[in-house]
Amino acid sequence: MKMNTQETERSHAPGRSRRDFIKGTVAGVAALGALDAHQAAAATAAEAGKAANANDTSASASASSQGVKPVGTYSTDIVIVGAGYSGLAAAVQAAERGLGVIALEQQGHPGGLAGGIEGIFSLDSKTQTEAGFHVEPVEFVSLEMNYHHNRADGVKWMDLAHNSGADADWLVSHGVRFPEVTRSQMFYSREDRERPGPARAREGYVAPMVREAQRLGVRFLTYTTATDLVLEGGAVKGVFARKLNGDVVKINAGAVILATGGFAENPEYLREAGFFKPEDVVTFMKGHNGDGIRLARQAGAADILHRSTALQQPTVMGAPGGEYGTFGNANALVVGSRSPNCLWVNETGDRICAENSGEENWMALIIPMLSHKQVFSIYDQKAFERNFYGGPSAYDRTASWQYPDDASLKQFNDHFEKNEHKDCVKGADIDELCRKAAAQFPEIDAARLKETIERYNANCRGGKDNDFGKPAQYMQEFATGPFYMIYLPPSVMVTYGALATSRVFEVVDRRREAIPGLYASGNDACELWPNIYTINVQCGTSASHVFSGRQSALAAEKYIGGGKTGKVAESGDTSPSRPAWVWTTPRPLKDGTYRSGAYRGMFGPVTATVTVSGGKIAEIESTHPEETVYVGAYVIADIVKAVKEKQDVGVEVDTVGGATASANAIRFAIKDALDQASRAR
Repeated sequence: MKMNTQETERSHAPGRSRRDFIKGTVAGVAALGALDAHQAAAATAAEAGKAANANDTSASASASSQGVKPVGTYSTDIVIVGAGYSGLAAAVQAAERGLGVIALEQQGHPGGLAGGIEGIFSLDSKTQTEAGFHVEPVEFVSLEMNYHHNRADGVKWMDLAHNSGADADWLVSHGVRFPEVTRSQMFYSREDRERPGPARAREGYVAPMVREAQRLGVRFLTYTTATDLVLEGGAVKGVFARKLNGDVVKINAGAVILATGGFAENPEYLREAGFFKPEDVVTFMKGHNGDGIRLARQAGAADILHRSTALQQPTVMGAPGGEYGTFGNANALVVGSRSPNCLWVNETGDRICAENSGEENWMALIIPMLSHKQVFSIYDQKAFERNFYGGPSAYDRTASWQYPDDASLKQFNDHFEKNEHKDCVKGADIDELCRKAAAQFPEIDAARLKETIERYNANCRGGKDNDFGKPAQYMQEFATGPFYMIYLPPSVMVTYGALATSRVFEVVDRRREAIPGLYASGNDACELWPNIYTINVQCGTSASHVFSGRQSALAAEKYIGGGKTGKVAESGDTSPSRPAWVWTTPRPLKDGTYRSGAYRGMFGPVTATVTVSGGKIAEIESTHPEETVYVGAYVIADIVKAVKEKQDVGVEVDTVGGATASANAIRFAIKDALDQASRAR
């Protein structure tokens, strides 16, 4: 599918005329050599004179248009800041009602980071009714309210439950398919043996919703960041936005919907949400920089950062093992360090909780950690082996997801031997462990730490946890060297809850009064899970995003009233917003097989082995063990297939939001191998 962004292909640098820029040439990324993919992308952007790189979330978050004269102006009914999962729902709903819509997206394609979503929670949709499924809404509403001691927004839970079936039916009417129907409806994924895994929402939701948005006239502005709200007399009247080349444009609109995806990558907001050391929080999906909060605060909005939550887990420094090693259970370092039979202590060496806190909900592992500056896990060799090889654990043994045992164990041993992150110690006995810990971690006292370990061991020998009541099956004395201690920083995938909103998703101030013309949806407006994501409702986040996207658009339409124009107008030089990537395939090529160096993808190394036959690319094999099967590996497969078919490493391929690093890495790897084939002649 060709993504129509309504933009031309080149951007220009501030201070140069548009004509001069178009006449000039942009150095191709292929000429940058064996750089890290992120470094090469940044170098290309700098060489092209671009002021804000799409992958640089810190730059976009701090960008401001105050005092900058716009080069052009757009006018429309609704501008949506963020064209991800909820932004697409809002865009289609608004355009379907006849409103003019502009959707801004920091990344290169609509869809944001929705690619990994599996399905949508719904009750009594047509497809569920036909399949014989029926569940009373009260079952879910009461479950969630009780879990949160009634701190969740019960009105929004009721609204979501009673409208979820109609929302699913609405998606079906716009081309979304659900071949697997239970209490939740799973997205269609194309069956194709060339694919490395399921497409999930990338193909089942994003593709049809983008097609519908384009059919209905939505204008997508990609690589474009909203920097400031347009405020007039206390009402929101649009946004200023900065394009990839640094140009600022003004977008006048009757209403603004914030759908920016949360704040997982913003240290300032993470600190406000309760993380004592946000600089250590491990994040791994680009684009969640808190722009929605930053913009809303310009209008005096209230936020709920103090009660927000996230997809979050304890992990280890260095983000080993791709998504499922960092965030799941596949990696020896991670599963070995956060299993229930470990001992968790804080920065002073005191035990903090019963370590099986995530037994029923693995999101709950992070909650006791948020009361401390740092948390360390302690275990001996016997405990580690029980953890990794399937002993008493709150988690399934899932090493096969990403790493074979030997690779994972090597990474585990290397981490402790090299200690590159200065986050761990290893001792032959408990005394040596405590001495090393006190020497490396400033607030640890060796005697106090030893006392904590000995008290824990005594509880284990007695078969009863007299301090926190951890079940006896997880109480194993540490007596078999070597002994390990490692820092467990939090990892955060996405956040839920940022802005306080009304029932119809108007952004409100501290008096709970609506700010005229300002709305929020998706992660920016999720008040369903205060402090902890329950995972009781399968695909509940997806349902919340569709519901809030639709409702915010309908509320904005009502607010605009008879003043809607139903179109997008523009004046002045509204400047292009597409990067001028230039990938050139070297010629001629000598027959043979060539293996590239390793290039950094989203989570780990990406390599390519290219076979040349008859002077043409005959085969491309890629290795990327740490990339996710439904985002990174998926787009890598797309690029490999396209390059082979077109015999051109620069062939245009529609990628997916959140996969820029993976896409760049495989292109660099293929180019590296082809360079070798060219030099071999």
